[in-house]
This record gives sequence, C-alpha cells and structure tokens, in this order.
Amino acid sequence: MSESGHALVIEDDKVNSKVLCKYLESLGFETTPCEDVLTALDVISKRPETVVAFVDLNLEPFSGYAFLRALGREPAYRQLKSIMVTGEAKKVAVEAAIQDGARGYLLKPVKLDQLIASLKDIGVSFVEAKEA
Repeated sequence: MSESGHALVIEDDKVNSKVLCKYLESLGFETTPCEDVLTALDVISKRPETVVAFVDLNLEPFSGYAFLRALGREPAYRQLKSIMVTGEAKKVAVEAAIQDGARGYLLKPVKLDQLIASLKDIGVSFVEAKEA
C-alpha cells in the first residue's frame, strides 16, 4: 500500500503521462497510467481505493468528459475526485468539465506546484514531496 493512496493518470501522451506519474509518486501515490477511458474504467472497477484521477480532456475514442459522466452514473465511483488536465484553456471547456464532475482543472504542461495546489484544493491528502 502506498503512503498517499492510488492515483489514476488517464493520458494518451506518454511524456505527459510519465511526468504526471513521477510527480504523483514523489507525493507518495501509487500510480496507474491509462491511455484511454475504457482502460481507466476497468482499473477503477478493480481498484476501488483509487482516490484521485488526472484526466486528459482530449482522448480517443472517448473523451475525458465521457469518463467524468461514467463516474457520475456509478454510485460506487462518486467519491473518486477527478482533475482535468489539458492544453485547452477555453472557459467553455473548463465549465463543461466542472459540470460533468471534475473537481479541478490543470493546463499542460503541468508543474509540480500546480499539481500540489490542486490536490490541496480538492482535499486529497498526500505526503510531502520527495525529489521528483
């Protein structure tokens, strides 16, 4: 068991996925990277202890919005806190993500201090950062 819990990173860009996982691991999380929504939903069905998901907005064939809506339909997953991660800074995209259930929104490229602030904002506990 990890110190901070399990975090899911749903990102189809391998570099962004590795960076997010590295940051989260430096905060004591065990991470599972997923390249698509269907894989991510399978992971959380097997890992109900997942505490937070970082979700890319623009995924194929299903978007990050689809992931959020799927969580909202399943009572067992409603406690999972999701943060959207994308290069899209349009206000309408942010509002849509929040409406679909995202608790936070980060713009790429994500910096460690922004990730830490987002986790604190949504009430996710973690250990102090180790060298990332």
